[in-house]
Amino acid sequence: MKKLLLPLVLLLLSLQVGAQMHNPVEMEHSFEVKDEVATLKFDAFIEDGYHMYSTDLPSGGPQPTSITFTVKEGVEILGSLTALGTPHTEYDDIFEMNVNYFEGEATFVQNIKLLGGKYHLKGTVRYQSCREGGCVPGTYQFDITGDAPVAETRSLTKVEEPVVVKGKENTVKPVENVKPV
Repeated sequence: MKKLLLPLVLLLLSLQVGAQMHNPVEMEHSFEVKDEVATLKFDAFIEDGYHMYSTDLPSGGPQPTSITFTVKEGVEILGSLTALGTPHTEYDDIFEMNVNYFEGEATFVQNIKLLGGKYHLKGTVRYQSCREGGCVPGTYQFDITGDAPVAETRSLTKVEEPVVVKGKENTVKPVENVKPV
């Protein structure tokens, strides 16, 4: 009997640990650069029966989806993490408030200004996904490096030089609204 008890206890413990590690959200990211502004995009794929909370939740409620940067070199963070699309809004009896969440899929974006030259951006997205009977906290880590072109500085100042005509000083001005012949 003792020989059977130990393997049974070990099996139950391994099942419990495996159940605690189940993450019902798979996430991936992309980094799209246009001129000196980049968009860091996170696509979340949520397992059926679960929902994932949005970024805009009142305090005292479930954990909203958020982002923390641990390395920010050669970049400036613009604004905050934002959910795309319209989340479901529903009153939650446990938190006693309206909560915003997504089912199936969710997309979150963070705008980044590239300062020119090498950049490094590293961080963690934190989220909470729930279903009836329980919630699971989750994290997704990312690490992005690259090289952004250095913006050229151009002088936009137009200098008007005085022109002397028969002893009088005039200023030459550009001709406006001329139609080609």
